[in-house]
This record gives sequence, C-alpha cells and structure tokens, in this order.
Amino acid sequence: MQHVAQANSRKADSPAILRAQAVKKAYQMGEAPLVILKHIDLTLREGEFVAIEGRSGSGKSTLLHILCGLDSADSGGLEYRGKKIRRQPAGTIVSNAV
Repeated sequence: MQHVAQANSRKADSPAILRAQAVKKAYQMGEAPLVILKHIDLTLREGEFVAIEGRSGSGKSTLLHILCGLDSADSGGLEYRGKKIRRQPAGTIVSNAV
C-alpha cells in the first residue's frame, strides 16, 4: 500500500501533459441546444492511465475529439504541456505543435 501512495503522490507532483478547463460543447437540435459536455475539467499527468466510460451518447467521443483537436469546444480551454491549444482550420499543417 505504501508503494502505491508514493507512486500516486509522484504523479500528482508531475506537471500536466494535457489539461482541459471548463470545456463545454452543445449541438443545436431544433430550437433548443443539446448540451453534450458541461464544464469538463480534466488533468492528465505523465505516467497516468485514464479510462473514459459512460453510456452511449454521453459525450465520450466528443470529449476525445476536442482533446485531440479534431473538434472545438464551445467554451473552455485546453493546454498541452502548459501551452494553450486550439483546433486548427481544416487543411492546416502544424509543424511545431509539440
């Protein structure tokens, strides 16, 4: 048990690789918006393993698409290794993203 606690504390001390803050995404469905992601906060650190689970239609794929830049959030922020990131326009080649 002590080894697990030490490993977890080392991870908590390591810098964030990917951070999502207050991410929101909604789709227009008729007259009313359908909110898929509402104020999502997520911090991933080096050495962590993460699983995203939920029922069908709960926003798992939408979240992953936003985190990897395939889609954009309606609001909120994303950081990769401390640098703000945003979705690039289609056809844009990013040469020094890392």
